[in-house]
Amino acid sequence: MRTIVGLAAFLILAVAGIGFAYPAAAAAVCPSCYGFTGLGDNLYVEKNMTATEHANAETAPPASG
Repeated sequence: MRTIVGLAAFLILAVAGIGFAYPAAAAAVCPSCYGFTGLGDNLYVEKNMTATEHANAETAPPASG
């Protein structure tokens, strides 16, 4: 039983640690937790962007990858 509790505690700390060590990875999982809002299909922008910046983001060509 003690092993299971220890393993559960380790997993919880490991998942929480990812948010601190790699905030970009955590933002991919929860964009609104990091100040982003959805603008379209798989497009997120900062909540504090102006209306003009939102419009520019919507009309910008997709990044080639």
